[in-house]
Amino acid sequence: MNFHAGGIAASMGFMGMAFLSAQSGDLLPPRWFEQVAATDGSVQKSWVFQSAPGVGYRIESSQDLLHWETLEEIYGLGHQQVVPLVEIAPAPPPEPGDPPPEQAPTRHVSLMIAPEAPPATGTVVSWPSLASGAPMTARIPQALHPDWSSMPLFADHDGDYFFLIFHLPSPQEAPAGGAPLAPEDEAMIEAFQDHLPEMNDAVANSVATARAAPPPPPPSPGGRKFLRLVADWNLDSDADGSPDWAEFTLLLDPAHPQHLLGSPFVGDADGDGVADGEQLDSDNDSIPDAEDAAPRNPLIRWRKSPLSVYAVFELPLGDLQLPWVPDEGPVKIDHAGRVMFRTKVWDRGDIIDFGGDTRLLAMNDRGMIVGDAWFEDADTGITPHLGWWATPRATVQELKHGDTAAKGTFVLKSGSAGFGSALSEDGKIIVRTQKKIETGEGHAYPYLWVDEDKTVIWDLEPENPSAPPFVPAPDFGIYIHDSGAIWGNRLFEIETYLTGLGTGSEHLGDLEAAYKKLVGVGGGDSETTLVLTAGPGPPRARISGQWETISELEDIRDISSDGTGIEDSHLIWRNRLVHYLPELAPGLDPGEWNAASFLDIAGSGALLAALPSPGSPGEFSKVASAIPIRVDDDVFATGVDDVSATARPEEQRQGGRIWIMAPAGGSPPNASVVHVPTAPGTSLSLEVGNAGIQPDSLSEDETEVNWSSDATASSDQRVEISFGDTDSLSTPIGVKAIKRRTVKLHFWHIAQNHGLEGRVNPEHTFTPTEIGEYLDDLYGKQVNAFWDVNVSGATQPIPVNWDVATGADFQQPDAPKPAPGNGSLDSNGRDIGTEQNKILTSAGTDADVDINAYLVGGADEIADWQVRNGTLGAGGSYRGFAHPDSRTIWLSGNMGLSKRELLNTLAHEIGHVMMGGGHPNQGGGPAPLAGTRYSDRLMFSDPFHRGPARRRLLVKGEWDAIDAWLVGRGK
Repeated sequence: MNFHAGGIAASMGFMGMAFLSAQSGDLLPPRWFEQVAATDGSVQKSWVFQSAPGVGYRIESSQDLLHWETLEEIYGLGHQQVVPLVEIAPAPPPEPGDPPPEQAPTRHVSLMIAPEAPPATGTVVSWPSLASGAPMTARIPQALHPDWSSMPLFADHDGDYFFLIFHLPSPQEAPAGGAPLAPEDEAMIEAFQDHLPEMNDAVANSVATARAAPPPPPPSPGGRKFLRLVADWNLDSDADGSPDWAEFTLLLDPAHPQHLLGSPFVGDADGDGVADGEQLDSDNDSIPDAEDAAPRNPLIRWRKSPLSVYAVFELPLGDLQLPWVPDEGPVKIDHAGRVMFRTKVWDRGDIIDFGGDTRLLAMNDRGMIVGDAWFEDADTGITPHLGWWATPRATVQELKHGDTAAKGTFVLKSGSAGFGSALSEDGKIIVRTQKKIETGEGHAYPYLWVDEDKTVIWDLEPENPSAPPFVPAPDFGIYIHDSGAIWGNRLFEIETYLTGLGTGSEHLGDLEAAYKKLVGVGGGDSETTLVLTAGPGPPRARISGQWETISELEDIRDISSDGTGIEDSHLIWRNRLVHYLPELAPGLDPGEWNAASFLDIAGSGALLAALPSPGSPGEFSKVASAIPIRVDDDVFATGVDDVSATARPEEQRQGGRIWIMAPAGGSPPNASVVHVPTAPGTSLSLEVGNAGIQPDSLSEDETEVNWSSDATASSDQRVEISFGDTDSLSTPIGVKAIKRRTVKLHFWHIAQNHGLEGRVNPEHTFTPTEIGEYLDDLYGKQVNAFWDVNVSGATQPIPVNWDVATGADFQQPDAPKPAPGNGSLDSNGRDIGTEQNKILTSAGTDADVDINAYLVGGADEIADWQVRNGTLGAGGSYRGFAHPDSRTIWLSGNMGLSKRELLNTLAHEIGHVMMGGGHPNQGGGPAPLAGTRYSDRLMFSDPFHRGPARRRLLVKGEWDAIDAWLVGRGK
């Protein structure tokens, strides 16, 4: 089983004492220390925790708290898990003639079992694959003892396996088919099947247990051991968008209106063609689980942020020539990645110096700046006031109207100007005012400025320039948001007050650090208003007119409008997972940049990152602006892979990049939409080897970009990104150039010929244009492969008496099935079977094409017959089947499928010819991508012949496999 590196962590150590800590308190399982009698008779001082169904756990061990080794991975089903620490009493010595002592099992296996639906009497078993973590379901012939009805949880071991069993009392349908089991799963199921009679006896004799306490392993060398538990609440075995724990919750609640959708191992439990996660709302926040940023937390009620990767630009600290004291460091980053220091601004490759007498105090996401500046006035001489710049490159303007001006250094009383919303996005700021008064005789100037005891909201861009640009503000006001909300502290108080969102002024609480930022997260119908602190303490969310504390986000210091948060611990929070910057900025050195701290985040998600200077607190050795980039298909599944980068196993993530297919050889370019936050007058440049990018300079937040290549062979290249002369340290986008190919397909219509009984034609017939247009639209736009289609038998299907197989054709002459006339096209795994050979012999095959496909009339299924445990049985029932070695495809002609479903099945089986066997949702094929949503993928396997209709997507690993197959065909 695989776990995401950003899982929620808890730690425990044992050195004669123990400690326990966590990042998110309620996500830790109940746990305690206990003396436990192990099954070998020894007594072990143990750490026991209560697992939650559908949560993954990894137990790790360390001797120095720096290097950790995985001891065990467990898929939680609700059992108590025992972790032996110290032997208190040894196992008693064996008596003469006793069998040798049991050895500790080497693998925990989590199984959900249920009685098979009547009239059958077997057992249906589901589990996360031991090979891939994908959901697996199988039927075994043995029945469960009736006493299982009162045994929801059970634990037992046999040989190498420790079985953790979740019993579901409601009968389940046996799987209609599916891919052959991986060797690890095959061996485990055989062991479970062999051991089930003993487990039935244990249940019947009331000696079953729900505690996992196997024989302890041999003691580890060394005198101390630390243990750490990592819990992953994000497991989604069936990739339907709803986490496993949520589906178990529904499974255990028959009264819940969505109870029937509670199946962690089936992605479309009700068979309506819509993934369960698109219908489930586990936390009742009106956002389906598949779209929810945190499906188990009703207070985090915004939608998932899409995948963004970062271009990282190191700022030239030597050119900035700043004294490295904290007060002169980087202060703020805006929407477009421009960074404000106290006297200078890095403007995407250029350094703008505001002069030593100017002190910059606040910048909003639009790049508007407010700061102390000096202004000359004939009445008062040179005087310091607040000034403002519409952009970093604009001319300063004085905050003055008539005889009233904004007082300088207004924000110093509140600490860091960079964190708070001192300057709203619509150009409003809360300031103290000064008044110009006459001085009288004896002064150099007739007037001078004096402080007023007034707090006002000053509008930098008033609609009526002749009217006063300010209105009174509450006396506690420091910060203002463009929603109209105002908040801050009263003098000598740390309590925070807020007005503008509710009725009157609200007291937000007595805190160690005042609330300093208000953010609208999510946007649209799911926008949530958050207030965040500048120090320790969780943010609060405005929910139904009330402020609610979000404990899960207690480590988040700031958050963007799309829900990307930054933590104190060098981590980025997104959709309930945490990442170091290099995980989201491919090509960035993790050995260096995993230590990056985040000083600020803009509403766009742009990050201000800094590496601490060793031995110099408050100073930085490097500072960088990280710009988020997102790439979308202009039409779904037309040559952009932003899925692989989100896979859990690092080796499957294709370098963590977003990949784009660039057609070569004169094919029309591939269009995609690139999202990057920009500012007027600046642009981000893209360049890559022999690929053509139009436009290659991005000056809008959203730009349609056409990708092409003049390459004569396929190649992978990284897109180089720059601002002027500053190159990105990371390369978050990759381009795969694929030359245009033509693939030849011969499509045969076959009728079942019963002789005197007549013929059964396929339910549909197809023209070359219908097939070619569908395949061109799918394969042409994703791998630049276009189709030359020939059709036979469309007007009059070719008659073949093909339904003739018996058990003898599978070396099982006594087997009652298959039988002639059973309506099933009987296949023999990867080998061409008797019935298929009959069709090939009678109808023919085209040796001049790349693939032959046969639509078989009279076939209401394709059955894959296999011998298991000496018995011949159908290993699967399919709408289509491929033989990669012979490059043939077989389609059920009378299964009740629509023409579009048959075309999609044809495209899927073509994928098998090109890429071999295996399906991503079963851990197979060239790109399993565990932890991603499988149902959009062309190679998604749906053994129940139902599911979402968007199954078209090919990803980078599949592009590579198809390209290699085409090269092998001499194309």
